[in-house]
Amino acid sequence: MTFTDQPNGVTAMAGAAEVIEFQTATLPILIERASRTLMEARTSGEVLEARDMASVAYDAAKSALRIAKAKKAHDTVIAAIHRAQGDALLVEARAKMRLADEYDAAQERGEVASNGGDKSRIPDRNSAPTAAEIGLKHKDVHEARKLRDAEKASPGKAERVLKEITSRGEAPTKAKLQREVVEKPAKPAKEPVAPIDPERRKLAKLTPDALIDEVIGLRADLADAKAKAAKLTTERDALKAQVKDLSATDSGAVIRKLQAEADNAKNAKWREGEKALAFQKQIYALKKELKTLGATEIPL
Repeated sequence: MTFTDQPNGVTAMAGAAEVIEFQTATLPILIERASRTLMEARTSGEVLEARDMASVAYDAAKSALRIAKAKKAHDTVIAAIHRAQGDALLVEARAKMRLADEYDAAQERGEVASNGGDKSRIPDRNSAPTAAEIGLKHKDVHEARKLRDAEKASPGKAERVLKEITSRGEAPTKAKLQREVVEKPAKPAKEPVAPIDPERRKLAKLTPDALIDEVIGLRADLADAKAKAAKLTTERDALKAQVKDLSATDSGAVIRKLQAEADNAKNAKWREGEKALAFQKQIYALKKELKTLGATEIPL
C-alpha cells in the first residue's frame, strides 16, 4: 500500500467495521421481533410471517459473518455472529415445526388439499387449496414435518444441536441443522455402569496360570468349608439327641420317684389302718370277755 492509497484503505476498513458493528447490533433486534411474532401468532399466516422474519435475520447474520471474516474481525465478533445466526435459525425452525402442525390440522379439517391435491385441476372457491396456493412448497412441508417429528422424539434437540455447533466454533447453517437433527439418529441413553468390585479388578490383572491356581485354591477352601459345615451339623444333631434323651430320662425318673413315694405313703397309711383295726378288734374282744366274766368295765 502506498502513502496515497493509505487513507482510502483506512476509510474502507473503518467502513467495514461500522457495517459489522451495525449488523451485530441490529441482529438481536430482528431475532427478538421474529421470536415475539411467533409467540403471539394465532393463525397460520402469522406463523408464516414469523418464519420469514427469522429467515431475514438468518440471512443478515450470514452476510455479517462473510464481511467479518473478510475483514478478519476478532474472534469474539465472529462468535457473537455465530450465536445470532443460531438464534435466528432456531426461531425459524420452531416456526417450521408449528407450520407442520397447522398444515396437518388444516388437512384433517379439509381446509387444505391432501397430498398436494390435484395439480391439473382448476382452482375454485369450493375446493380446498393446495400447499402451493397458500404459499408453501411441498418440499418445505415435508422438511418441516421431519424436523417436527425429530423434535418430538427428543424434545429440545434443535436447540441443543445449534449450541453444539456454535461451541465448536462453526457457523450454524440450515444444512447442518437438517443433518444433525433429522438425519442423525438420537444417541441412546447410556445405561448406568455398576461399580467394579475391587476383587474383580485384582482377578482381571492375573495371568491365565495364576487364575487357574486361584480357582484350585478356592475349590480346596470350599471343600474344607463344606467338610467343617458337615461336621458341625453332625455334632449339632448329636447334641440335640442327647438333650432330648436326657430330658426324657429325667422326667421319667422324677415321675417314677414321685409315684413310688405316693405308693409308699399309700401302703404306709393302709398298714397303719390295718394296725388300728386290729387294735380295735382286740379291745372289743377284751371288753366282751370282761363283760362275760362280770368284771367291772375298764374305761378305755
